[in-house]
Amino acid sequence: MQFVRFIVGRLFKSGSKTENLSTPMLKISTIGIALGMAVMLVSISIVIGYKREISEKISGFSSHINLINFDMNLSHDSNPITENQPTLEKIREIPEIKHIQKFATKPGIVRLDTELQAIVLKGISADYDTTFFSAYMVDGFLPTISDSSISNQVVISKTVANKLNLKLNDRLPTYFMQKPVRVRNFVISGIFDTSFEMFDELFVLCDLRHIQRLNGWSEDEISGFEVFLHKFDDIEETTSKLRHLTALAFDENKSAMRAVAITESQRQIFDWLEMQNVNVYVIIILMILVSGACMVTGLLIMILERTEVVGILKTLGTTNTALQRIFIIRSSQIIGKGLFYGNVIGMTLIVIQKIWHPIKLDATNYYLTHVPVDFSVLYWVIINVVAFITLLAMMTLPVRYIAKLPVSDIMRFD
Repeated sequence: MQFVRFIVGRLFKSGSKTENLSTPMLKISTIGIALGMAVMLVSISIVIGYKREISEKISGFSSHINLINFDMNLSHDSNPITENQPTLEKIREIPEIKHIQKFATKPGIVRLDTELQAIVLKGISADYDTTFFSAYMVDGFLPTISDSSISNQVVISKTVANKLNLKLNDRLPTYFMQKPVRVRNFVISGIFDTSFEMFDELFVLCDLRHIQRLNGWSEDEISGFEVFLHKFDDIEETTSKLRHLTALAFDENKSAMRAVAITESQRQIFDWLEMQNVNVYVIIILMILVSGACMVTGLLIMILERTEVVGILKTLGTTNTALQRIFIIRSSQIIGKGLFYGNVIGMTLIVIQKIWHPIKLDATNYYLTHVPVDFSVLYWVIINVVAFITLLAMMTLPVRYIAKLPVSDIMRFD
C-alpha cells in the first residue's frame, strides 16, 4: 500500500506535465460532482422542510391525534363524549404526549347579503394551546375565554375575510342547519393567515360553549380531545397506545373513545407528501449518473495519458490490483474534492434560504409563502456515503479494463 501511495504521489503530482492534458477534464469532473452533490442536498432539504411545514400546519389545526366518539361518524357534526373519561389520567401519563385539550366542532354557513361561505365552527376552551394560531395572527386577538360568561368573539382567516369583505369587529351571522334553524351573530376579534387555504377557508374559532348550546349538550359534553405530541414521528406508536387504553373504556353516558391519527384523517395529504420522496430519488439517481459519467470520462483520459507509465510498472512486476489501486486512489481524491465543494455550496444555499427566504412560493398552490428547507444530519451522512461509494464503484470499470491490457499492447499503444 505504501508503494501504491508513493506512485500516486509521484504520478499525479500537482503541476506535472503529464497532468496538463487531463487537468481541464478533471476540473469539469470535480465541478460536476460538486454541483450534483449541491443539488442533492438542496433537494432533500426542501422535501424534508416542505413535509415538516405542511405537517405542522395540519396538526396545528387538528392536533396529532384526536380522541373522539367510538362510532363511524367522521364528520365535523359528531356525537359527543364526556370530559370525565375513565382513562384520561392514564393518557396524560404517556411520555410522548405534550398537551391534551378539549374541542368541539359544528358546520355552519356564513351569510352576508348575496355571499355564502361554508365554515366549521371550532369550539375552544380555557385549556386550548394558542401557540399555533398566535404565530399566524395578522390582526386582532384570539377569543377571550372566561368562566363567568360565554364569549361572542370569533377568529376567522384572512381568506374568509377577503372573500366576504370583513374586518375586525364586524358581525359574522352564522346559520346552522338543524331543526329549527339556528343563527348566531358573532363578532370578529381576530384574523389569522396560515396560507393553508383548504383549512383557512374552513375553520372559525369560537367559545366551545356556543357549540354545546347549539347541540343541546350538557356542560361536560364535547366532540373530543386533541392530543399534541412532542415529536411528529411518535404518532403511530402513541396512537397504538391510546387505542389500547381506550378500548372498551366507557364513560358515564356509555360512550367510548377511539384514537384517530392525523395521518389517517388527512390520509390524502400525507400520501401526497410521501410521493414527493419519488422526486428526490429521481434527482439523486440522475445526479449520481451524471457525476459518474464525468468521472469515468476524466479517468479514461487520465489513464490514456499514462499508458507508458502503466506499461513500465507492469514490466517491473506491478500487479493489476496495484495498478487499479493507483487510479482508484486518485479517483477517490477527485471525488472527495468534488463532494467537499458540493457540501459547501449546498449547505450555503440551505442556510441562506432558511434565514432570508429569497425564493418565494405561491401560497395558493403550495400552501407556503417561501421554499422551506430543513437539515437532517442523518440524511446528510447517508447521501455523502452513498454518493462516494457509488461513484467509486463506477470507477472500477474503466480501471479494470485498462489494467488487464497486455504489456506489449500498452507499450505499442503509446
